[in-house]
Amino acid sequence: MNIYKSKNCKDCKSRFRCTKNPIGRVIYLSVNKVEMDKYYDIMKTEKNIKQLSKRKEIIEHLFGIIKRNWGYTYFIQKTIKKVKAEFNFICFIYNLKRVLNLVQYDELFRILKTA
Repeated sequence: MNIYKSKNCKDCKSRFRCTKNPIGRVIYLSVNKVEMDKYYDIMKTEKNIKQLSKRKEIIEHLFGIIKRNWGYTYFIQKTIKKVKAEFNFICFIYNLKRVLNLVQYDELFRILKTA
């Protein structure tokens, strides 16, 4: 973060309009602001808006089921490697449940035996 502080706040008569901070107006800007602005401009195109909308339709449902129906609102593991493993396991279980809803058990086991 880059932090910008105004040097003219002490004597400004309109200070109360822009800040209640005792040291004056402070603005925090990410060091990646230029890249972030470019990204947001790209995402505003019609094609990308549709693509993001499609992603929301597909992915958000999955996360909703995992969080609300199954109760996984936080990770139990602590390191990034272990959290990834935990998340992969949760996704595997979700996919397995989807398969079992779409394919009969007998058919699934017949397919697995021949593979």
